[in-house]
Amino acid sequence: DTIKTKAELASITDIPLFGVIPNISARKGENAKKDLFAYSQPKSTVSEACRGIRTALSYSSQKQENRVYLVTTAGPKEGKTTTSLLLAQNAAALGKSVLLMECDLRRRTFRSYFAEKPGGGLLSVLSEAMSFDEAVRHDGATGLDVRMGEETKTNAADGFSSRRFEACLTEMRGRYDMVVIDTPPVLAVPDARVIAPLVDAVLYCVRWNVTHRELVRNGLQMFS
Repeated sequence: DTIKTKAELASITDIPLFGVIPNISARKGENAKKDLFAYSQPKSTVSEACRGIRTALSYSSQKQENRVYLVTTAGPKEGKTTTSLLLAQNAAALGKSVLLMECDLRRRTFRSYFAEKPGGGLLSVLSEAMSFDEAVRHDGATGLDVRMGEETKTNAADGFSSRRFEACLTEMRGRYDMVVIDTPPVLAVPDARVIAPLVDAVLYCVRWNVTHRELVRNGLQMFS
């Protein structure tokens, strides 16, 4: 019942397939970022795969600049965060200005790759407790600007539904060549569906030989 070929995925979704990223493994903690950065080097097979996806995305609509992408999956542990990080790093390596936003506020896995900036993150910006520049950290190794998620006891989807979040994305379009937004799985919580109308494209990740066909269909149906 799982997806094993590109043709199979294309047949059940009737949606363009932008590419395939080879399976990679990374260690936890301090070594996680080093591993991922190594995979993003220009001549690696992973980097080539990401380059192909980025190129396909750039031609996916009439707009050619200030693109905002949402990355999600049907369920957990399907590679959406890895894809977000690699896609953002790939663009930054070309000299593009890239903002990487963590909107999966429940898992907050960016902490495995980047040091948290004291004082707050995305929710502090939405509540106007912090300015955009105060909540963003620049990562010198990758060239990325990173806006980390922030622990919350409130419903994250409410924050993403706010005018403040929409205004924030509008401002980011004017400041960056690319914005990559990592969101929770679409079948778990409504956050990705709330954000989707505000972006230029949704990149939907499916893990080889793990994701069930019915879950893929259900997730895409929720976006429809």
